[in-house]
Amino acid sequence: MSKIGPVWHRFPNWLVGQQIPLREVSFTYLPKAYKEEYPLLFPGLCRVKQPQNMLVWPAEVLRWPIRRNREQLRGYLRRAPLPWFRKQKIEKSFTDQISRLLETSSLDDSASFTEIASQLHMTERTLRRKLTEEGSCFHRLKGDIRRDRAIYWLSKGDVSIAEISHHAGYADPAAFIRAFKAWTGLPPGLYRRRLLAAE
Repeated sequence: MSKIGPVWHRFPNWLVGQQIPLREVSFTYLPKAYKEEYPLLFPGLCRVKQPQNMLVWPAEVLRWPIRRNREQLRGYLRRAPLPWFRKQKIEKSFTDQISRLLETSSLDDSASFTEIASQLHMTERTLRRKLTEEGSCFHRLKGDIRRDRAIYWLSKGDVSIAEISHHAGYADPAAFIRAFKAWTGLPPGLYRRRLLAAE
């Protein structure tokens, strides 16, 4: 790329629902116009006349989950390019809050919509309406996190399907296998063989 614009940092921020810390920003060029605004656009160390344009952030950021869905992306793109240039404010949406609660839960029947609503001190009806406004739903969020957790354990190679079923919040391995096939189009055993072969 010839230039680095704020979109290269702000869009990933939006995808993960939080501010990504920048350790360094390198430019191959010397910003002439509006150079006093660069520290505002790119918080962190800015270097000019470098061999390549580059954003540097901690490697752990690559493990952060994407918290936006297709409907939210459509809404974001309809507002573009405004979100790339105004002061960014990362708000904790109800989708984000529920995702974080589910990520730290066992994902079994105790991680129910009723329980999540109670933890957020809201009625189920109000929470359901909030999620609908954000283009999200509880069932899909829980399914996405179950799928991601299952894929993580499948990548380990030496964990049984029954154990992975438990990690994903399923008491019945057969129910887990059906759900996994609905998510990915493949049964978990075949998915693991292809995943390990690709690695």
